[in-house]
Amino acid sequence: AMAKTIMHTVTADTDFAKVVKNINASDVDDENVIELCADITLTGNHTLKRSTTIKSKDEDRKISINGSNAGITVTGEKTVLNLGAKGYDKKLTIEGDGDAKIQAAFVTVSEGATANMYEHVTLQNRQQVDQACVVLEENSVFNMHGGVIQNCKGKYGGVSLKNGSRFIMEGGTISECEANAGGGLYADNSTVTIKGGTISECTAGTGGGLYADNSTINITGGTISGCKARNNGGGLYVTNSSTNSSTVNISGGTISECTARNNGGGLYATNSSTNSSTVNIS
Repeated sequence: AMAKTIMHTVTADTDFAKVVKNINASDVDDENVIELCADITLTGNHTLKRSTTIKSKDEDRKISINGSNAGITVTGEKTVLNLGAKGYDKKLTIEGDGDAKIQAAFVTVSEGATANMYEHVTLQNRQQVDQACVVLEENSVFNMHGGVIQNCKGKYGGVSLKNGSRFIMEGGTISECEANAGGGLYADNSTVTIKGGTISECTAGTGGGLYADNSTINITGGTISGCKARNNGGGLYVTNSSTNSSTVNISGGTISECTARNNGGGLYATNSSTNSSTVNIS
């Protein structure tokens, strides 16, 4: 069968689960679009196994996340989740209720799936104990073309990625996020590429803007500004383990007005006993 675009309309909370079930039963190559015709609240976790775009229909809409494991997961190697759409001007806001008991991420990208985030999409007010606002698990990809991730607090802040995942920031803003490590971004054994966009006013114990462990960080543009660390690495903190090392390549962009209580207001790189971090600034 030829791939087709299937529109799914959501007008009430209960519609969302039904729509996800229908989408997961569709052909692998179909493009699914969830159109929000009302503000809705999600109290559970919804897993998408087919490529899906989520956007507001004719006016600005909000998804409230309320419940300890509430959120949206996209999974599978060829599965793509689009938050918003390129050139689409209606706002989509995904918002937490500020409850610190919440455990899950707003958006989890797993098993090689890809998520794209566009202008006019905001993820905000996530007070979680354990996860970042957006979590990338094994070999997954998150392209941030635009939009805002703000006021997310927890063990990790805005975005966390691990196990061979990739985060590419071309636009948008990650701001006012707080974490134990990596206020804006936390990367473990992953690759971060910053071509544009802004990470600002984020705070962490270590790595206010970005924390990288056994990872590669490529910065060719964009801005990291006004980020703070209570210990080391206000803008960036780079470390490695006994088996792997981290590399930072900076050929453009701006790191400004970042501060650390101890060392490395802009950037702090540390070594293990067997491996050293590499920092290339050109």
